[in-house]
Parts: sequence; structure tokens; C-alpha cells
Amino acid sequence: MNEAQRDVVVPRGAWQFDHEVTAVFDDMLQRSIPQYNAMRMVTYEVGRSFVQPGTAIIDMGCSRGQALLPFVSNFGAANDYIGLEISEPMIEVARQNLNYHPHGKRISIQSSGLCRKAHRMALGPHDAPQRDEYGRTPL
Repeated sequence: MNEAQRDVVVPRGAWQFDHEVTAVFDDMLQRSIPQYNAMRMVTYEVGRSFVQPGTAIIDMGCSRGQALLPFVSNFGAANDYIGLEISEPMIEVARQNLNYHPHGKRISIQSSGLCRKAHRMALGPHDAPQRDEYGRTPL
């Protein structure tokens, strides 16, 4: 992103994560979320305590893939990494950003809408919620 692009991206119609927004997304987050870098660091520090070797680390709504980077860099070949994202421009950039990492072959950026995926997980045949023996609906 160059300085000329920095403040000229404004939504036209319904908000969407298109190529223009994707190009300035990291800068928008840095400037609009107080303590953004601290939040990213805390997210990693909390998340790393749950990582088990041989499992997948999943980032739901991965945008440009930046939150996966510290996990890939620190856990490397011990795990697989999955980024889920609905925006095709974000998916393209996330793949570009992570493709060159030494463990890039262990990273998969997939197109997935969280609401649709959660809906499919929560609903069973005939749109009736599946329940366990205690009456709970599993995620």
C-alpha cells in the first residue's frame, strides 16, 4: 500500500472485503484498533498454550493470514495450519503472504463462510438440531 491509497478507500454501497479494502486492511487495523499489536501478541500467547503437536491450528476469519504467522513460525512442522476466510481477495493475499514461509506447505487457506459452516455443523437432517444424550446441541 502506498501513501496515496492510505485514506482514499471508502465503501461504495454494501461493505465488502474487495481488492481495495484488502490492500489497506493491515493499515486500517493498526490505525483503528487501540493496542492492536498488543492484542495480536496476547492472542498468540493465549493460543499457544492450547497447541498440541500433530494437530491443526485453525484461524477462522483469517483475513490476510497475519495471525497464523507466529504459530507457523514457532510450531513449524509439528502442526498443520488452516486459515478460513470468505473474501476471495483476502484469500489470495493470505496465500501469497504464507506461501513463501519455510513451512508454507503445511498451510492451507480455504474459502469458508463462518456462518454457513456453523449452520451446517449445528443442523442435521431435515434442519432439526442434533442433540447428544444430555439434550445439548454440539457445535
